[in-house]
Amino acid sequence: MKDVKKVLMVCTKYDISGDSPWLTNEFAESLVERGVHVVVCFVDWSTKNKSAFFEQRRGLDVLVVAKKNYRLGLLGKAMKWFGGSGKAYKELVRKCDVSSFDVVVSFSPSSTDRGLVNRLVDKYKIKSFHVLWDFFPLHHNQIGLIPSGWIYDLARKIESRMLSKHDVIGLMSPANVVFFDKAWPEFKNKKKVVFPIWGKSGDAYMCDVAAIRSELGFAREDYVFVYGGQLNAGRGVELIFEAAKKAPSGVKFLIIGWGVNFEKFKKYAEDFPNVLVVPPRPREDYKKLISSCDCGLVLTDSKTSVPTFPSKTFDYFDVGLPILAHVESTTDYGEVISQEAKAGFFSVGSDFDVFYNNISMISRDLKKSKKMGMNGKGYLRRELQVDRAVDRFFNSIKF
Repeated sequence: MKDVKKVLMVCTKYDISGDSPWLTNEFAESLVERGVHVVVCFVDWSTKNKSAFFEQRRGLDVLVVAKKNYRLGLLGKAMKWFGGSGKAYKELVRKCDVSSFDVVVSFSPSSTDRGLVNRLVDKYKIKSFHVLWDFFPLHHNQIGLIPSGWIYDLARKIESRMLSKHDVIGLMSPANVVFFDKAWPEFKNKKKVVFPIWGKSGDAYMCDVAAIRSELGFAREDYVFVYGGQLNAGRGVELIFEAAKKAPSGVKFLIIGWGVNFEKFKKYAEDFPNVLVVPPRPREDYKKLISSCDCGLVLTDSKTSVPTFPSKTFDYFDVGLPILAHVESTTDYGEVISQEAKAGFFSVGSDFDVFYNNISMISRDLKKSKKMGMNGKGYLRRELQVDRAVDRFFNSIKF
């Protein structure tokens, strides 16, 4: 009888409350459903949880490693980024036989796992699969989070060293693969696979649209655009307020999220009768809320050269919303939603007038808008289910 395979998943985002399961939760649970024993090493960046080990049913164990909240400015941030994985390794060794893992799965930035993944790979020769969602530190430098100079150079050096440790790197789209080869030509021959975002489709999100809109202050006949996500630098949320100035009558904008700019955007919205900013909600409540809207917004910083594929796409498609996107010119995201999925419109770079025109166009044709929403739901079921992600994982790394 074949031994049960064992996977270690290292991540800095994982929901242990059960209220808002994230991509890492869904991937781990789907692996378990395939007969894999999964150990999740969750290095808690929020610093809310104490270190604990949870024995869970169905072959899933979770180790929560507390992270100190260093209050030393830039130095403290560096310590938080690069210092937690060493502690995680020590905790992991205490709790289980680390040599027993067949594969370690990690998520970008690879630098955050420096004290853990490289030890498993070097000492125990464990295979490594890395999911690269953001191009650290390139993207962070372009949006102003990491300054140029020695800090950027050091961060890039650490990231490059860690990327060299992985057997397979999963990237969100073909454009991401092309960009990776240009950004890190030294890894051109490393195995790379297209590894899109994933999730689990929910049931039909039936809700009382009129009641939810009344609670928000929107009319039932309004056409409501919704943006759900982080309210931090490099997210392009400012564009919503510019669009609100030009939007036709009856068009409203709902912004749901949290981040350093939440209070700033909430104050901005006080001067806009057609914009509302609200804090995040548990996942199921969030999905019911966005299902009462008409179109999902995907926005990125158009000045960056780094291609992205925002994860909010899954939730929009899951509840049957079309997507209106304004993204960087280097990504193929727009082609995916408009041509492959036939589920929305997009604009790029400095083409802001196209973005404003798309708002007017999609809000005027409710029938076409709903048809594109259904197309997106179909595309999700074909391409973005978590089972498809697990299939790609199994096909790309043999263990």
